Amino acid sequence: MFHIHLRYPGDCDEIRFCTYLKAHPDTARAYEALKRRLMLACGGNRDVYTAGKTSFVTAVIHAAEEEARHSGMPTSVEGGVYE
Repeated sequence: MFHIHLRYPGDCDEIRFCTYLKAHPDTARAYEALKRRLMLACGGNRDVYTAGKTSFVTAVIHAAEEEARHSGMPTSVEGGVYE
């Protein structure tokens, strides 16, 4: 089984999400705990599992965008590299 992520140019949400988790270990642990709970509760239903993560992921992406704006970091990615 393969899991491939394709993105449009400039779509950097996944990169922003991962970067934020690396910089915020408490948030990363909360995400891990959520994923473990969902894994047990969803019985292998990937759609339910993914839907269960959506609000958490969205909140983290918004927090990452705010942090980037306030720190002067780039807020977009072109070709996989921060502009």
